[in-house]
Amino acid sequence: MKKAIFILAFLSLPVLSLEQFITKDFFETQINWSSMKITSTVTETIPTVVFDHKDQRFGKRSTALNLTAARNKSLGLAKEKLSVNLFTAIENMKIDSYTSMLDRIKNNERFREKFNRIFETSENEFSFRIIDNKIQAESSITFTGKTGLLNFLDINFNSEPFPEFPAIPSPSKYSGLIVDARHLAGVPSLFPRITTDRGIEIYSPELVSRNYAIDTGMASFQTDPIMAKHNSRAGINPYYIVALSVTGKDKTDFSIPTEDAMRIFASKDSVQNLKKCRVIILLKKQP
Repeated sequence: MKKAIFILAFLSLPVLSLEQFITKDFFETQINWSSMKITSTVTETIPTVVFDHKDQRFGKRSTALNLTAARNKSLGLAKEKLSVNLFTAIENMKIDSYTSMLDRIKNNERFREKFNRIFETSENEFSFRIIDNKIQAESSITFTGKTGLLNFLDINFNSEPFPEFPAIPSPSKYSGLIVDARHLAGVPSLFPRITTDRGIEIYSPELVSRNYAIDTGMASFQTDPIMAKHNSRAGINPYYIVALSVTGKDKTDFSIPTEDAMRIFASKDSVQNLKKCRVIILLKKQP
């Protein structure tokens, strides 16, 4: 019986990974848009230990006097590379369909000062392991929470009321919203917007609660519809809709039929769940 349980648990692992939407850059830095985390991994060769001053290699940059110094040297280099990789990946992230982090850094002095403090105040996760003569180090920065990346952005949350639609008799209550855009060339962003085919904005930073947006992110980007329907974020009765199109300059916004928006907005409870950022957007799995 124990063996059967182990096999079932092992077989379930790849299935669970299907929901994760992950993008990578040139340096293989990963942005996990499902768990809201950015991670970089680097490998550094540990310098050769040379303690004999008669050795021609003694004192060279590629050597160290003892093993502890050698490991510390490679660990320091690894940390420098991790910071550069994370910094570069964050710069290229889309804030919304018209602004990247780099745009905000260039054009907003106040934000530029805050951005430079991210690595000082964020709770970076750091770990390393030694494999033969190399050190493999990994560092992560989360988007969410009081010390997360989203908290550094000056976004005008909850500044507008949700739109109103004609009443529908006996409306259903929906615990969340799942927008399936896997058939479209959509791009993930920190603050995606959802509109109707008539241009009515039904989901945006201006409509949601700041606390929920900072704590959970505005939307979780995933790839597997079955897993999304069973995800606690969407709740027990989410409204599932196939997106009509991607919009915006950088294709980070999505449109849905107005008739579906009317069904969602017919219930105040459904609207409140949107306000709590209970939204999942499905995108095509990256190669």
